[in-house]
Amino acid sequence: ETSTLNQQQGANLLKQMGHIYNELGKTDKGEKYIMNAFKIFEENDLMGTSDGANINFAVGSIKLKKGDKNSALKHYQRVVEIRDKIQTIRSPQGASQLDSLAKLLREMGKDDEALKTEDRATQVRGTL
Repeated sequence: ETSTLNQQQGANLLKQMGHIYNELGKTDKGEKYIMNAFKIFEENDLMGTSDGANINFAVGSIKLKKGDKNSALKHYQRVVEIRDKIQTIRSPQGASQLDSLAKLLREMGKDDEALKTEDRATQVRGTL
């Protein structure tokens, strides 16, 4: 149990480092940190947590920044699946992540899905 907690804390630190490098415009270096964090989450069966949702969002954001919209979409959709399962979609972070998914869906020409996702984000905000 302690080992898993330490792994999760370490992975979150890697994710934060990746985010910092990404913000500094060093996307490739940021991606390495975030993908290492993602691997730790997968290997330690931590994907079904709020932090697991967040690491998927981080991977999706990096993939989107690198132009891989299909991979970004997969990870953004996974965020919503995880948050639905653990019932944390009704949060400011959940609403924001739904907005990001809707924006990507619009960019990809998936307007019907985007509209449903935007409506859901609005509903979530109405419950906060």
